Amino acid sequence: MTIANTPPYFGRTIFAEDVRREVNGQLTIVGAFAGGIYIDELPGALNRLAMLIEFQQREDQDVLPVTIRAYAPGNPEPIFEHLHSAESISEARESSAVLDFVKPFPGPAIRRITQVAVFVGLEINEPGLIQVRGFRGDEVLAMGSMLVRAQPQPTVG
Repeated sequence: MTIANTPPYFGRTIFAEDVRREVNGQLTIVGAFAGGIYIDELPGALNRLAMLIEFQQREDQDVLPVTIRAYAPGNPEPIFEHLHSAESISEARESSAVLDFVKPFPGPAIRRITQVAVFVGLEINEPGLIQVRGFRGDEVLAMGSMLVRAQPQPTVG
């Protein structure tokens, strides 16, 4: 069996109705979306949207600042933007956020930064993708997307 190399850096996003941080530090994901978000009509607003966003980087890679941005369909301006400095990414190693892969699946240690963005009444003007992107140096990293569309109307027959 060949084990694929871990990419130098990568990310992902879970889209849900809510993400809660528990007293013990765990995150509870409530109402995860799988396959799309429906709104009664467009343009319209999402009652509540939470995004659990994770950026991960191999420890053997140069640490550069990363800006995380999210975009709503048809809106060129970000609805969310957060800069992770090189220092905050480096500190992820000391905060026990590092994953050390062990046998039988060895791999490099990983730095992980997790954040939650919550929106209430987010305006959606047209169907399309909510997209999360990471900007690192000259590169753009796709970190997740979710399709938003109008709720299909029942047919009268």
